[in-house]
Parts: sequence; C-alpha cells; structure tokens
Amino acid sequence: MLWLERMLRIWAFHEQLQELCKKNIQNLNKTVKEHEDYQAALQDADAWLLCITHKLLAYEGKQDKDLDTVTQQLALHKAVMEEVICFKEQLDELQCKADQLTAASQEQRLPALEVQMKGIHDSYHAVFNSAERVLKNLETEFQSHMGYQDTMKQCQSWLTRAEQLGTTKAQILSVKQAKQHVKTLRITQEQGTAYLQLLDSISTPDDEATLKATKDVQQANEQLEEAQAKLSVTICAREELDRTVAELGNSFSEAAVLLKGLAEQPAMLGIESAENNLLQAQHVCKKAENFHTKLNEVSEQTKYLVEGDDTSGGQKGLAELETHWQELWQQANTLQVVRKEDLARSRDYHHSLNFVQEGLSNWFRHWNALNRTEIERTSVYIETLQQLKGHMEHEQNLLSGLKATRESVLKNLSPEDRELVHQKSENCEEQWTQLFSQIEKKIQLMVTAAEEYEHCKTKLKDLIFQLNVLKSSFSELGKKRLPDYSMEISKGLQKQHVTLNMQLKDIRQSLQSLFQESEKYMGSLAKAERQDLDDALSSCQKLYDSVSDSELQCYKYLCKIISERAQFMLQLRQLRGRLDQVRVKGNLEQAVALMPQHINKQIKACANVYSDLKENDGELQDLWQQLHAFINENDVEDMDLQIKLQELQHYYDSLMELLTQRRHELERCLALRSHFKADLDKVGYWLKQSDIVTFPEVCLMCTETELVGNLNKYDKIISEVPANENVLLSIQRNGQDIMPLLGQIDFAFLDEKLKMLPQHFREVVDLTKQRREVVLKSIKIRKEYSNLIKRINNKIAESDRHVVGFGKEPVGLSVEATAGKVENVKLVLKKLAELRPLLDKLHEKKEFLRGTGQPWLPEELVGLTNRVQRLRRQAECKLTDAEEVRTSQEMLQNLLKNVQELLETSRIKFVNLCEESQELDDQLKQYCVISNQVQATQGLLKQAQEELDHFPVELDRKSKETITLELQYWQEAIQALQQSVNCKTQECESLVIQRENYDTQFQHATALLQEMWEELQKPLSLGLRPFHVEEEIRRHELLQEELQSQLRIIMALSNHSPSQGVNDTEPISGDMQAKMKEIAQLDEQCQEASNRKMTILDGLLSERREFQRLSLAVSAWLDAVTAQIAPEGEGFDLEASAEALQKLEEVLLAEKDFMENIQQLENLAHSMEGSCSEESKQEMLRTLSSLSEQKGEVLGRAAAKQASLKSNMEVWKQYEHARQKVIMHLNTTETQLSQFSSSKPSTAQEATTKLQQQKGLVVLSWYLFPGIYNSRA
Repeated sequence: MLWLERMLRIWAFHEQLQELCKKNIQNLNKTVKEHEDYQAALQDADAWLLCITHKLLAYEGKQDKDLDTVTQQLALHKAVMEEVICFKEQLDELQCKADQLTAASQEQRLPALEVQMKGIHDSYHAVFNSAERVLKNLETEFQSHMGYQDTMKQCQSWLTRAEQLGTTKAQILSVKQAKQHVKTLRITQEQGTAYLQLLDSISTPDDEATLKATKDVQQANEQLEEAQAKLSVTICAREELDRTVAELGNSFSEAAVLLKGLAEQPAMLGIESAENNLLQAQHVCKKAENFHTKLNEVSEQTKYLVEGDDTSGGQKGLAELETHWQELWQQANTLQVVRKEDLARSRDYHHSLNFVQEGLSNWFRHWNALNRTEIERTSVYIETLQQLKGHMEHEQNLLSGLKATRESVLKNLSPEDRELVHQKSENCEEQWTQLFSQIEKKIQLMVTAAEEYEHCKTKLKDLIFQLNVLKSSFSELGKKRLPDYSMEISKGLQKQHVTLNMQLKDIRQSLQSLFQESEKYMGSLAKAERQDLDDALSSCQKLYDSVSDSELQCYKYLCKIISERAQFMLQLRQLRGRLDQVRVKGNLEQAVALMPQHINKQIKACANVYSDLKENDGELQDLWQQLHAFINENDVEDMDLQIKLQELQHYYDSLMELLTQRRHELERCLALRSHFKADLDKVGYWLKQSDIVTFPEVCLMCTETELVGNLNKYDKIISEVPANENVLLSIQRNGQDIMPLLGQIDFAFLDEKLKMLPQHFREVVDLTKQRREVVLKSIKIRKEYSNLIKRINNKIAESDRHVVGFGKEPVGLSVEATAGKVENVKLVLKKLAELRPLLDKLHEKKEFLRGTGQPWLPEELVGLTNRVQRLRRQAECKLTDAEEVRTSQEMLQNLLKNVQELLETSRIKFVNLCEESQELDDQLKQYCVISNQVQATQGLLKQAQEELDHFPVELDRKSKETITLELQYWQEAIQALQQSVNCKTQECESLVIQRENYDTQFQHATALLQEMWEELQKPLSLGLRPFHVEEEIRRHELLQEELQSQLRIIMALSNHSPSQGVNDTEPISGDMQAKMKEIAQLDEQCQEASNRKMTILDGLLSERREFQRLSLAVSAWLDAVTAQIAPEGEGFDLEASAEALQKLEEVLLAEKDFMENIQQLENLAHSMEGSCSEESKQEMLRTLSSLSEQKGEVLGRAAAKQASLKSNMEVWKQYEHARQKVIMHLNTTETQLSQFSSSKPSTAQEATTKLQQQKGLVVLSWYLFPGIYNSRA
C-alpha cells in the first residue's frame, strides 16, 4: 500500500498548496481593492479641485456685478469655502490611504505616490488661497454696492425663495438629490445671513420696514436651518442604508462566487474530504439564512425611510436582492443535497472495497499457508486446492458489488479520483484473477504429476524385464567356443553382438527419458511418492550398469577370437585409406591461387599434408616387420601380402615426390603474385580514396575555406592521374600473363577486375573534373555576392553620413536654406531608391545560393536590408521635419508680412483720417474701425509670437534675436498706433460732447442699441470655414466698440448739470434720469445678448477649427492607408512584403483614433448644423458622405491587403520549413552515400548487408521526392 500512502501525502500537500494560493489570492484582491479605492479617491479629489478651480476662475472673471449678483455670489462662495474646508477631511483620508499603500508597496512605487500626494496638497493650498482671495474681493464688492432700496428689494425676493424652499417638500429619491437640496438650503441660508448683516448696517431704530425685514429673514433662516437638519438626518440614514445594501450585495456576490466555486468542485473520493465538502455546503446555507435576516431588517428600515413609497430606488434594489437571495438559497440547498449523495456513495464504495480487500487477504493467506505446508499425499492436497477454488467462486459476488459501487461513485469525481478508483478496483480484480488462475494451474499441475507418476512406474517395470533378458543373452554369447578360424562364424557372432548392443542402447535412451520426465514433476509429488519413485529409478539404473558390464566382457571375448592375419589385412587397408585421404587433402591438381595470401594458405596446406604423410612412414615400417614374420610360416600366402605391401610403398613414395614439386611451384608463384598484388592494391587504394573525395555531391553549404580545401583535393587527384595510369597499364599486361594459370573463380575475378579498373579510372577522372568545375563556379559566385554586399555597404555608409549630417542643429528663418536642406534630403532618398536594383540583384544571387544550399550570410543580408529601411525611415523623418520647419518659416513670414501690411494700411488710413475734415459721427466710426483693425493686427502678432514659441526646432542665436527684436518693434508700433487712435477717439468724443446735445445723442444711442439688439436677435448663418466666424466676431466687436463710444458720450453728457450745458438755448430735458435708466436697461440687455453671442461665436469658432482639424486628420489617415495598400509589382519579395505588412499594421494601429475622429466629426456636424448656411450644410454633408464612403472602401481593402500579406508570409514560412527539412534529409542521405565503398565485397554476407543499406537509401530518396515536390508547389 505504499502507493496509497504516497497519494495521500500528495493530496495533503495539494490541499496545503491550495489553501496557500487562496490566501495569496485574497491578499492580492485586498491589495488591488486598496489601490482601486486610492485611485478612485485620487480621481475624485482631482475632479473636485478642477471643479472648484473653474468656479473660482468664473468668480474672478466676472466684472461689473450688481448687488443681487454680488450677494448671490457671496452666499455661493461661502458655501464653496465651507466645502473647501470640509475637503480637508477627505484629503486626510486620502493621505491615510496613501500611507497604507506606501507601507505595503515596493520601493519603486514610493516616489510616484509621494509626487501624487504632494501635487494634491499643493493644488488644495492654491485653491484655498484663491478662495480666500475671492471671498475678500466679494466682501469688498458687497460693501461697495450696499443701497437701501436694492437691499430691501433683494431681501423680499430672497424671502420669497426661502419660503418656497422652507414650505415646499420635494420628493427626494436619492442621496445625491438630497445632498443637492441641502446645498441649496445652505446657500440660501448663507445668503440670508449676508442680508442680515446688510440690514443691520443700514437699519435705524425708527425704521419699521427694516426691522420687519430683519425679523422675517431671521425666521426664514431658522426654518431653513430646521429643514436642513431634518434633511441631514435623513441623508445620514439613507447613506447608512445604502451602505448596508451595498455590503449585502457584495456579500451576495461573494457568496454566489463561493457557491459557484463549490458547485464546480468535483465530488471527493475520501470520506473526510466528502464530509468537508458537505460542511462547506452547510456553512453556505447557514450564511444564506443570516443574509435573509439582515435583508429583512434592511427592508423594514427602507419602508420606514421611504414612507411606503414602492417606486423608490431603495425598494427596487431590495427586490433585486430578494430575488438574488432566493436564487442563492436554492443553489445552496441543491449543493447540500448533492454533497450528501456524494458522501453516501463514497461510504458505499469504501465499504465494498474494504470487504473485497479483506477477502483477498484471507485467500492469499490460505494460499501461502498451503504453499508452505509439506505434502503428505497428492490426492489430499488436490482436494484442499479444489475447496479453496470453490470458496473463491462462491465469494465472486463481492467483486460485482465493488463494480456496481464503482460505477455509481465515478459520476461526479475528478479525473484524478476516477483514475485512483479505476486503479484500486482493477488492482483488486487483477489480484483475484491472478490468485484464481494460480490455484487452477496448481490443481492441473498436481493432477498431471499424479498421472505421470503412475505411467512412470509401469514403464520402469517393462525396462527391468527387458534388462534381465539382455543380461542372460550376453552371458550365453560370452560362453561360446570356436574350434577353428572361420570368418563367417566370427561375422555372425559380431552381428549378434551388434543387435544386442542396439537393444541396450534403446533401453538406455528410454531410461534417460524417464529420468528427465521424472525431474519435471518430481517436485509436485508428495514426499512418500517421491521416495518410492526415486528408489525404483535407482534400482533400474543399477540393473542397467550390470548389463553394460556384461556387454563389455562379451565384446572383449569376440575381439580375442578374431585371427591375427585378418588384423594385418585390416591394417593394410586402413593405411591405404589414410594415404588416399592425404592425396585428396593435398589438392595436387588444384590451380595456383591469384592472391599471395591465398598462395600462402596453399603452401601451408601443402606442408601440413607433407607432415601427415610422414606420420604414416612408421606404421608402414611396422607392416614390413610383420610381413617378415608371416613369410617364415607360409611362402605362398606371404608373397601375396608382400606384393600388396610393395604397391603401398610405391604409392607412398610417389605422393612424397608430388608434394615436394607442388611446394616449389607455389613458392615461385608467390613471389610473382606479390608484386602484382602491390600494384593492384596501389591502384585500388587510389581509386578508393578518389571515390571517397569525389563520390559525395559537392556540399555547397560549407564555408569558402572548405570549398578551397575541396578544390585542392580535386587538384591533387588530377595531378596523380598519370602515375596511376602507368601502374594500371602494368597491371593489365601482367594480368594477361597470369590468367591462363588461374582457376575458374580467380580467372573470372581477374578478368572482371581488368575490365572494371580502366572504366572506374576514367569515371573517377571525369567526376573529379566535374566536381572541380562546380567548386570553381561556387567560389566565383560567392566572391561576386560578397563584393556586391561590400558595394551596397559603401553606398549605405555614404548615405548614412549624409543623414547624420542632417541633425537637429539650430536653424535660421531663411526659407531658401530650409528648401535646400529639403532638396538634399530628397537627394539622399533618391540615392536610397537607386539601391533597390542592387538589392534585387543581391536577392537573386541569394536565392541562387539558398537554392543550392550555400551559405548566403543571412545576418549580414538582414542587417543590410534593415539598415536601408532604417536610413529610409530616418531620411523620411528628416524630410518631414524639414518640410515642417519650412512650413513654419513660411507661416511666420506670412504672419509678419500681414502684420506689416495691415499695420501700414491702418497707419495710412489713420493719417488720412486725421488730415481730412468729416462729420464727427463719421469720423468717430472711422476711428472705431481703425481701432478694430489695430486689434486685429495685435491678434496676428500674437499668432506670430505663438508660432515662434511652438517652432518645431531650435532657432540659432542670431535669428532668434532678429525675430525677437522685430516682434518687439511691431508690438511697440501697434501700441503706439493704438494709443494714437485712442487719443483721437477721446478727442472726437470730447468734441461730440461739446457740440451735440443730450437728446440727439440719446436718440442716436437708442437707435444704435435697437440696431444692435436686432442684429443680435438674428439667427446665425455662417460658412463652414473658421475665417467666416472670425469675420463675424470682428464685425460684432466693431459694432460693440461703436456702441461703447456712444455710451461714453451719453454718460459724459448726463454728468453735465443744466447750468453747465453745452448750449444755453437748449437746456437738458427734465426726464434725463428716466432716459438714462432706459439707456441702462437697453445696454444691459444688449450686453447680455452680446456676451451670449460672443460665447456662441467662440464655441462655433472652436467647433469649426476642430472640424477642420479632424477632417484633415481623417483625410491624412485615409491617404496613408491608401498609400500602403497600393498594388505592388508582380512576384513575391519576402523583405518588401514584411516591410509592407509592418507599415500597414503600424498605420492600422491608429484605426481606433480614426473611428473616434469620424464619430466626433458627425457630432460636430450635428452641433454646427443650426449655425450654418444652406451651402455650408450641403458642403458639410458632402464631406461627411465622402469620408464615410472612403472609410468603408479603404478599410475593406486594407483588411484584404493585410490578410493577403499574412497569408503570403505564412505560406513562405511553411515553404522554408519544408525546404530546410528536405535539405537536412538530403544531407543525411548524401553522408550515408559517401560512406559506401566502390570496391566489391569479399563475402556474401558483406554483399547482402551492403545491398540492404543501398535499398534503404533508395527508399529514403523516394520518400524525399513528395517533400521536394510539395515545397516547390
């Protein structure tokens, strides 16, 4: 069970790791939430500071305010001051959050937090100081505008508003609306406090109206304060309630996420883990019940606060929370039921598994006990095994139950637990099957052993009977006696002995087979049976040994009775047979071999045969001695033996002479064949070495040094050709002399060798010359390739020096110098464009080198292409910068020229006007026109100054001083002319005041105001260009200037008393005050309308400028995309396509900005539609329609172009991958081919091995063919 313990340890480690990951995730989520809260608070603070800054700027920008406006602004500003003071608490909270983040953040984050907080604090102090300054200014204005009637009137209007706010109860549906209402009450209260201070300053004890107004204001303030207090309490309660609802919503979301995570978790196999999952589900249900309790409490509080209003936002939010809780409760209950079912299934599975494992343990224990028990009787042991087998078959239902519980528990488990369940169940099944099969095999083995035991006993009885019979036969044969020598009788006895001996051998084989069979099943028998069988085999073996001894004695007896003459004849025949064998072994008629090593073998064999023949000389001498003994007994029979022995002696002597001659001939041929073999080996070795060098295809992928080395090898081979050709001719001559003396095999071999060598020699020479030509051509192409790269590098270096020379050094204001620089940059771009043919030629050579597998310096080529592209981009950037500088120079010069022309025109017109005599009114109008022109000139000069400040590059010192002095000169000239015009205007106004009466000027001013009022009421119908709005603004300013001049005259006339009238005969009218009031009202209305119209015109000018800017940006982007998707030339260029795809993707990155610009254009068009003329509307619609059409067409073409480029690049990459794979296989095949030798194999095994290797290479070559075809396609 070691694997189970390991799995449990791994599972415990996994749970610890999971808990650690959860804690880390919670900490990280907490940190992220703190950062989000800090960023939100920081953004709120920035927004608040920006809003307060705008408010303060609005207060500071307003002039000529009446008492009501000042009072209202003072009250509003006091509220603002209170808001600024209250913001200090929010700033402190933000500082606390920043301090917390500083303590938890890394060191590289600390400076950013400190800079942010320092910026917020500085902005707050600046806002606070500005607010105090504005408050002081408002209080000063308030003190300067105090007046009794206005104060009483403003107090009455304020009381009316306060009563409406105090008595009217608005339906407040949100905290934001309630806070806004509180803010309104506070502002009104502060305004009332200001009015109380004003009333205290102007009131007297006997002024009942002032005292009554003071009392009413105090009562209204108290009512406002009570309403504010009640509403503040309600706001606090609503905020607390909203916070609780938000917390409940967050808790519901967290619980839903937790529930979703628990539901997604698979069922656990372990009982403790399943119980843990059930406890988690129960914990979620309990948490959902607690949520419901809190939700009921919040519902009761909400009903109390909204007073039964079901349409409020709080009731809707609670209804959504109630629905969310119902879903959460239902999911939690479902999860709890599922976890209970999982726990029940896990328990059933472990119960079944434990039963099966206990049963297997008992069976294995019983089986091991049976194996260790000594067997007394085989039948009893077989019966015990059959009982154990029956028990296992009876208990097989435990496995079925385990399978059923396994199938039920596998449904919801994780893959790891499923695998574990499968392993455990399969392990149990395998153990049961293994034990059952072992028992069956044991039973079968024991039964077979018992049967073999009985069979062996029967066979042993038969063998013992046969051995007893043979023993008696050998005894009888050994007792026979022969009176005379008889060959027939001796042969009969020998034949009988051989027959009996054959029977004995059969019995021996049977006995050996019995021994072997008994060894196989001896270990499976019981102890008594083994002893019985062992005794039977031993007795049979002893009987066989006894019969064998009888056979040996019989054989000795038969040998003794054979005659000695027969033995002599037998020795004679045996010696003649051995001499025949020596003759055959000597191969005296065999031809001399071709090779020296084979001749050495023949010499050695001849010497061995000679030694064998000499060994028979002693036996021949013994036969002569025996023959002399036989002659003494019988002359006739002995002469016959002497003749046979002499023939044998003559045969022996002839063999000795033949062997001596054969040995001398072999030694003579050995010397000749050694020289022939040396020449043959020399030519063969040279051809083999040449094959090794020339047989492989020229590897063009190697370096140039290796190519030169290959060339030297080829030159060396060609230089050795003449010497080896002479040796080859000598071999052919000597071979023709040797061939008649050779055997058939050596003759065929030498004949083939003499035919093959010249042909092989010519093939090697021709192949060497071909390889040499290929290497020479490759070296030449590589040199051309390297020279072309050096040439392009030199041109790039030259262009790089020119581009580096166009640095951002200070420039002057001369347009001609900048134009010359532009031309120089264009010349560099032209030179870079001229490099394109060279690069194309370089790429052609690169493709040739790549096609032939030669190194093509990819890094240098890529670096070369990148340098060209980088230089072109730098040159284009330099060209853009230079053109931008030239445009700025032209614009600055045009502005200065316009300033000069307009100022000169204004000066000439002013001088002419001073010299001419015109009516005062006309002259005053002309002065206003000139003043307006001077102001326009001032605007142009300001534009020139802004253009100078935003100049694209730094100007040189001389140009900067010159343009600064020129601007100062024009500024002084404009100021001087403006002062002169102002002086003349004042003089003209003084003359008008002295010469004209009040009524005439009043009528004139009234008519002018009416005219201006009618002009202001007319709807705007302007053009689409910004200068149309600028002309309208100048016309409006001119009219306003005339009006202001006329009003100044009226005010001056109104200040004269009747006694100081200009003309005594025309006294001033008595209703002057009423007329002045009427003039003031008309002026106030015109000023308000004028301010509104100027605001509208400023907005329209900004809109038209923005519309023009966006139109240009959209058109420029469309032109850029169109330029990138322009059709290219034929063919596919990898570098050009990659560059085009990169540029297109860079341009398309701005598509989001382009779509935003289009949307802004449509919004601006909708906003500008009311102020445009019909022609302008039509032009604007045409522009938008054209841009929309171009957008659809260009974006479609760009997407198609991008997809096409990506597809081509992907196809090219696939081609390169397939090509490299094919080249690698070809190199491997070529390497293997180079390892083959051109010489013929010496043995059949070598030839077979070489043939199989060659077939493998052929199959590999055919396998590469589809890859080459596909890569080419």
